[in-house]
Amino acid sequence: MSTTLETPVGQLVVDKPGRAHIFQRFQIDYCCHGGHPLGEACASKNIDPQIVLSEIANQDSRADLNSEPDWSKV
Repeated sequence: MSTTLETPVGQLVVDKPGRAHIFQRFQIDYCCHGGHPLGEACASKNIDPQIVLSEIANQDSRADLNSEPDWSKV
């Protein structure tokens, strides 16, 4: 699944749990308000969504994350 501004933040964490710390750092709620699209969540915090997308891409490229379980299939 590609990451876009329309992707719900909760789904981004389900897909790769290591992303949770990114949302925690930006104080974006990925749990209770996890259904909100990334773009909307960023706008509500006055955060440039491109910065968050970049952080996600950097996190996803880390080799140690390749061993994460796919929680969406558990």
